[in-house]
Amino acid sequence: MSAGRPSHAARLESSPRLRALLSALLKAGDRGLTTREIFDRTGSMAVHSDCHELRQNGYRIDCRMVADEPRAAGQGRRRRFCYRLMGARAAAQPELFQEGRVS
Repeated sequence: MSAGRPSHAARLESSPRLRALLSALLKAGDRGLTTREIFDRTGSMAVHSDCHELRQNGYRIDCRMVADEPRAAGQGRRRRFCYRLMGARAAAQPELFQEGRVS
C-alpha cells in the first residue's frame, strides 16, 4: 500500500471474520498461532490481510517466521509464520468474540 493512502479495513464491531480471528489469537495466548492454525480456526485464507485489519483496529499483532524448511529437491523452501496478539486490550471486550468458521 502506498504511503498516505488509507486502508479499507473492516471495523471489528461489524466483522464476524475479524472477531473470529481475535478470539482465536486470544485463546492461543503467548504461544500464538501459525497461518495454518488460524485457517483451521477461522476458515480465512487471507490471514496476513486479516491481521493487518486487526492492526488497523488498534490491536498489536506480532508476526515471526518459525520455520524455514527445505522442500523436496529443486522445490525451494517452505516458510511457516506465527501470529501472536500483544497486550491485553481485547480482554475487556468479550461481547465482540464469536467462535466458528467464517464464510
